[in-house]
Amino acid sequence: MGLFSRNPREPFDEIRLPSTGLTSPVTVEPGDFEIVDQLMEQFNSAIGNNELIQQFGPAMQRAGGWISFEATLDMVAEYPGSVNYIDRPWRWLAAVANEAEFRGNYVLTSKIAGFTEFWSRNFAPNMTPSEWAWGMPSAPPDISRMSIGHAFQRAARNLDADSIILQNSTGKLTVNLIQLMVEEFLAGS
Repeated sequence: MGLFSRNPREPFDEIRLPSTGLTSPVTVEPGDFEIVDQLMEQFNSAIGNNELIQQFGPAMQRAGGWISFEATLDMVAEYPGSVNYIDRPWRWLAAVANEAEFRGNYVLTSKIAGFTEFWSRNFAPNMTPSEWAWGMPSAPPDISRMSIGHAFQRAARNLDADSIILQNSTGKLTVNLIQLMVEEFLAGS
């Protein structure tokens, strides 16, 4: 059994359906900042609550273009060796993080970086293939994680190091703490 045990149930509420195919280029569309900000707040509220994390994972995946386990299997058959369909949600988050930094939304870029590092360190290592099948995000590919990390480093120059980016009953993520996690990852890449 993996990090979460779950019986199949009705599909999760979707924030939005993907407008493009899984192998098409990732773009940032109007409304994506708001969608990602909602997702980051949903994740922040879900920490420590197994059921809410189970709802967050597929919501994040679907917002980024993941459709279903069945669609993933179809893509594997149609495009052997390609991981674009699996990595698409992380590529989308990286695109949003970079666009947010470019447009001066440094807090959103920081939320994405904090989430990415937290997920990569605390959730992804404990996931099983069955959890991925029902929509939980796997670890981000290094290229997406690096892109998010670099966008954060540019954004962090414009924020106070002690600024709280995410906070819940389990603790808080400050700009400084996210910076330490990002630097540690980038140094090892």
